[in-house]
Amino acid sequence: MADYILSTPIPITTGIAAIVFLILWLSARDKQWPSPQPQATRLRSPAIRRSLTFRISNIPLEVTRDKLEDILTKLPKATETGHDQSNLLRFSYSPAAVSMLAKRFAVATVTFAEAPELGELEKFLKKTIGDYNNGLIVDLDFFGLTPLADPLQDTLVDIIAVTGLAGHAFGSWKSKSKPDMWLRDFLPGSIPNARVLTYGYDTKLPGSRSKSSILELSRKLLESIKTTRDESTKHRPLILIGHSLGGLVVKQALVQASEGSEDDLAVFRSCYAVMFFAVPNRGLDNKSLMSMVKGQPNEDLVRNLGVESSFSTLLHESFIKRFTLDSEIICIFETKTTPTVELNSETKSWERTGPEVMMVPQNSAIYAGPNEKPYDQLSIEADHSEIVKFSDSSNSDYIIIQSRIDKWVQKAPAVIRDRFRRIRTKFSDLEAQYIEALRAPDYTAFRNHKIDNPTSGTLGWFLELQQFSSWSKAQESSVLWVNGSPGQGKTIVAKFLLAYLEDLQHSFNYRTTVIYFFFYDQDDSYRTVGAAIRSLIKQLLSTQDGFDVISDKLNIEASTISDESAWDILEELLRSPVFGTIYCVIDALDECHGDESRQKLLEFIKRAIQRTLANPKEKYPVLKAFLTSRPTTDLNRALRQFPSIVLKASSDDLKTFIQSRIQELDLREQLEGEVMSLLSSRVEQTFLWISIVLRQLKTASNLLSRADMKKMINKTPSRLTDLYESILIPIMQSRDIAAQKLLIWTVFSRRALTLDELEESLAIQETSKNQKSIEEYRVWLTEKSVTSAVGAFLEVADGKVYLIHQSAKDFLLKSEQLAKAEFCRGLHPNLYLAKICMTYLCFADFAETGPCGGSTLLEKRYREYPLFHYAARNWHRHISTDDDVDIFARKIHQLTEIGSLSLLAWGEAAGIMALDKAEDKYDITTKANIPWLTNFQWKDHIITEEMIQKAARDGIAGYEFLKTFIRKVDVRITEEAFCAAVKYFDHEMIRLLLHTGTNITPTIIEAAATNIRYGSLVIDLLLKSRCNFEITAKLVRLAADNRESGKDVMELILRKDSTDISEEAMVAIAAGFGTETMNLVLNTRDHVKITSEMLLAAIEKEEHEVELLLDESGLGFPMFESNVEHNFRDNMWAFLHRWGDNMVVTDGFFEIMTTHLDDEIIALFLDRQGDRITITEGFMKIAASQYDERVMQILLDKKGDQINITEEIVKIAAKNRNTGLIALLLDRRGDEINATQEVVEIAATYRKVDLMAFLLDRRGEQIKITEEVVKIVAKESSSDMMALLLDRKGHDITITEEVVKIVAKESSRDMMALLLDRKGHDITITEDITEAAVKNFRYAAKMTRLLFDKRRDQIVITEQIIKAAAGDPTQAKEVIQILLNQREKKVVITDDILKIAIGNGGQGREVVQLFLDETNSQVIIAEDIRKAAENQMHSWKSNPVKRLPPKKRGRRIPNWMINKRDALNPEPTRKDR
Repeated sequence: MADYILSTPIPITTGIAAIVFLILWLSARDKQWPSPQPQATRLRSPAIRRSLTFRISNIPLEVTRDKLEDILTKLPKATETGHDQSNLLRFSYSPAAVSMLAKRFAVATVTFAEAPELGELEKFLKKTIGDYNNGLIVDLDFFGLTPLADPLQDTLVDIIAVTGLAGHAFGSWKSKSKPDMWLRDFLPGSIPNARVLTYGYDTKLPGSRSKSSILELSRKLLESIKTTRDESTKHRPLILIGHSLGGLVVKQALVQASEGSEDDLAVFRSCYAVMFFAVPNRGLDNKSLMSMVKGQPNEDLVRNLGVESSFSTLLHESFIKRFTLDSEIICIFETKTTPTVELNSETKSWERTGPEVMMVPQNSAIYAGPNEKPYDQLSIEADHSEIVKFSDSSNSDYIIIQSRIDKWVQKAPAVIRDRFRRIRTKFSDLEAQYIEALRAPDYTAFRNHKIDNPTSGTLGWFLELQQFSSWSKAQESSVLWVNGSPGQGKTIVAKFLLAYLEDLQHSFNYRTTVIYFFFYDQDDSYRTVGAAIRSLIKQLLSTQDGFDVISDKLNIEASTISDESAWDILEELLRSPVFGTIYCVIDALDECHGDESRQKLLEFIKRAIQRTLANPKEKYPVLKAFLTSRPTTDLNRALRQFPSIVLKASSDDLKTFIQSRIQELDLREQLEGEVMSLLSSRVEQTFLWISIVLRQLKTASNLLSRADMKKMINKTPSRLTDLYESILIPIMQSRDIAAQKLLIWTVFSRRALTLDELEESLAIQETSKNQKSIEEYRVWLTEKSVTSAVGAFLEVADGKVYLIHQSAKDFLLKSEQLAKAEFCRGLHPNLYLAKICMTYLCFADFAETGPCGGSTLLEKRYREYPLFHYAARNWHRHISTDDDVDIFARKIHQLTEIGSLSLLAWGEAAGIMALDKAEDKYDITTKANIPWLTNFQWKDHIITEEMIQKAARDGIAGYEFLKTFIRKVDVRITEEAFCAAVKYFDHEMIRLLLHTGTNITPTIIEAAATNIRYGSLVIDLLLKSRCNFEITAKLVRLAADNRESGKDVMELILRKDSTDISEEAMVAIAAGFGTETMNLVLNTRDHVKITSEMLLAAIEKEEHEVELLLDESGLGFPMFESNVEHNFRDNMWAFLHRWGDNMVVTDGFFEIMTTHLDDEIIALFLDRQGDRITITEGFMKIAASQYDERVMQILLDKKGDQINITEEIVKIAAKNRNTGLIALLLDRRGDEINATQEVVEIAATYRKVDLMAFLLDRRGEQIKITEEVVKIVAKESSSDMMALLLDRKGHDITITEEVVKIVAKESSRDMMALLLDRKGHDITITEDITEAAVKNFRYAAKMTRLLFDKRRDQIVITEQIIKAAAGDPTQAKEVIQILLNQREKKVVITDDILKIAIGNGGQGREVVQLFLDETNSQVIIAEDIRKAAENQMHSWKSNPVKRLPPKKRGRRIPNWMINKRDALNPEPTRKDR
């Protein structure tokens, strides 16, 4: 009961303990928190508060337990008494309860002998901690979860104690006479492997303004418990302790958990035991309590505690029914009476003068659950409040309680582990993981709650339509497309049909499966193709045997399934016969975002339909797709081949609809009939039109006459756009600013806003500084007030405001009326919303307090400041890269100031991690991922190494971000950052960085030498700048380790005249590079001294045994110094003549020598050492790779009996650019050699026409020219090779569409002309081939012109082809001009085409200008798109960007131009060649 109530008399605002909350016997010193009134007095003249406990939250983990305890120990007492004694009595320190905060923050509870003022304590701690401060908070309330002990490792259980009504999460369990609280100070010592927490909530009695019920309190408890458990701890055993009402909250939470989500069920199944202290399972005498709360919002809560309460009875029954697990229950009951309280009429305060009662009788406190045993019903000699207070650890009652809990802790892990093993949910663990990874939206909730049910008695006629009947009864796959103008009821038809098909399933004598998805533009969760396919997959997997179809794909590791994988999964599911006939209903295709993805979905459906029709013998399921949409141009083009129904609202259905809705007007019967007659006379209209008219009538004055209503209905425009215009203009012309703001916020907000959020947003003014300053502008919003103001446009559902229809949003987005609102002050509505959000985020309420530092306080902030969450997450999304943000400069500076409290408060609410560690504006921009923020002009830019590394990690987004940043004025870069840049990025990025004026140091050259992909290009660029450096051994070794471009890097460095080279570098060159590089050194440097160390390094590079053999032979390395003057060949020649007979030469050494020496040296070796040398396959491979066939001839002549020509040797010889080598092998050993398919493919790959001709001449009968060989020739763009194959093997070659696509995209015009001339009868120019041609990097224009010259009649120019052409950085203008000239009809320039053209960094400006020039002649372009194009041209002219020079075209396209992401990989891997 009342653990924190002052001695008699007590103010009415003071807290009252536990469930009965009538026992007020604690003295003033026992209270945990002061009431508001006395606290104000103490601030003026502080009184000593003894044995008071504070909670300190958001303690950075850098402030350790010992450090914090040391700080608190030094805190002085407020009085001189006992000044030599520590003021700190008790202390606990644990990681934060919430799992996601536990790695960053700790929570402490501190009990002082003489308590300091709360505010002063918080200031003292923040000041003392200094830089560690992350929003530290000190409080006395203890709301939510408070950790009291945490073993950190080997934790066996979680113990959570829940206090009662008007109780305190700490004080209710604390000793009355001592500073000890048993859950903190006794239990952790006895049970060290348990995490102990206490839970508190605000449920005071007198003066309460809360309407929270037990249901809401328990839900909050359940959600709080879930925050403490992550994936690794969600199955940890749980022990719950409840006192009084806290026990009822625990019971209700477990009931809710048993019926909830998977996470809820995890909590329920983890609960091993519950311990109930004086819990009124069957109610209590609440008469006195009712007198305390009469007329207050919490009256229902107290009423539900009564003995005859139906709620108590229902909860008791529900708990017994559900808590049937092998869990344990202990019920503890009080044996002492407690004095009640009554109101003193003179002092107007509650006093302990009432009669004593047994607050919770034994019969109410026991038999709480089904597993409760008589020996688990314990008594404690205490009253209702004292029953949970133990003064010391030797207390006999405490020993019993501690002993029981200890046994539970030891038993719980094994029981819970076994429980989770035995429990099988709807899906297995792996299946559940798969469903979770799909991330499908809640399609069932959307269907049930966001779509109106069809009006009873309507739509029966639809089932009788011939098109529908044919579609539904056909035994083969088919598509039915229902299209119609807005408001004809397409979505209602889709919902109606779903219910019809699901009901019909039971009557079929074969298996059927019904799946569906409703697109919805006003919700991000329902407007993407990804959401649709994931929903369809989930529905198929949820059917019987669904998972068996993809069982081989269940072993997933990722937490999400990619879009590409989702397509493959759906494809496989739709191939399986287990689903029988599949009915797939997809509504509102026109509301699906992304033209390309929507087209992909439609093509997918087409393929699935055609697959079953083309392969009737295969056991594919019959797929019946039912699609609805508005008849847009692209959808009409995509679906015109299928049967369709143009939906027109039935006049009978409209009349029925009017009759059902007109009752909402509350008219007299006669007038109701007349209105119905008037509306019915306009039945040519739509459901949407009727709905809007009825809304207008409903929101009009109640004093409308019959004539007024008739006039309103008859004058309502018939066209929907005219109707919307007639509604909008009066709103915009009125002085109703709130209505205008309401409309703008609803149309342009990123999601549907709640009434509370809109109230807040409407009240914010440009000059608002804090929440208090907007109160006088607040308009209280209700569903009625919203519909009265703009009801024809808006509707309220689940407390959120939505537009009534997608057509309303489309109209309002296109209309310019909203932007004319006076309060927008010339800003686009999106920018107006951005300004309001920034103004709100800069409120002093946040700028002076900063982040909350915990989820509980953050949730509280969201409740107190309703717009805060939306503003934090979306302010920057209302601004695009094309917007002028300088007008917001002051607010942006204020919001993004490094280390400011406004910044940290915004980051916390937006979920942006580590903004407190941001060192500069770039850091903020990258962490927050706000692209346009890079264009905001900040001064004194410094590019750091961390920024470079961050950009490299972020892929293409980081690359483009960095380029934009570098182009700013006054950018400086550190040497470390430049080193990182030359290591990770391409030469284009380095060229930009050189403009910063950085000096090129040797360290930068060394870093550039390690650049795997672009090392030579970067080094070449750096060497052209003014830089002097010495070639060191370190530089050489770095280049040698670069296997991809190191050799080119080294050669570029060696060719630089002014560079010196050290002896150590020469040794490194010998060890790291081959003869070619060494010859370059000797040819570019005079008087190079060749040392024995160099020769040793050269030999050790490939064979360590050489050093040993030379040592054992007694040969000294100085001999080399006197004889090696020019190059290795001369040196080795002299060496062999002088020492050859005495050498011991191994096969390995002989093989190594062949990589450096010519045929004369090989002949000499064999003459002098022939009897000691065995020719190995390794040596033959080396010989086969040499250009000169004379080495091979010598080997065959002198060692022919030892040589076996293997297939591997033949393949190596085939790759040799000297065809004479393979000819030699075929002449000398032809009977041992087979011309395998691999050899033929090698000839094709390496463009060796002479080798292919030779093979066809010698082994023509063995050689087959497969499609793979033809593809290789096509990719290598070898017209001569293709001509040879067609000449010699033409009758065996079929030119497939895949081959033609490869030629179109990757080869030359000559190759395509050759195929069309020689194999034209096999070739049809499809849309895919045309698209490939316009994407040809080198010959797009020539290829496209050739196709039109040869096959004009087969080419269809689609939007996809125009988009492909518009993105070409070098040929876009020429290719699009060809397409426009060849097309018979005008080309429609869509928004997507324009976006691609604008994004074309090479010829984007020329393409956009071409579109504008050709308007009305060859191009059709909508007005809004034309304006966007003109605006872009104006932007280009106003802000000219230096164009990059076109790259020279070679046979190999640089990787960075094919895929810019390759340039951004900090650790690129070597690609197979």
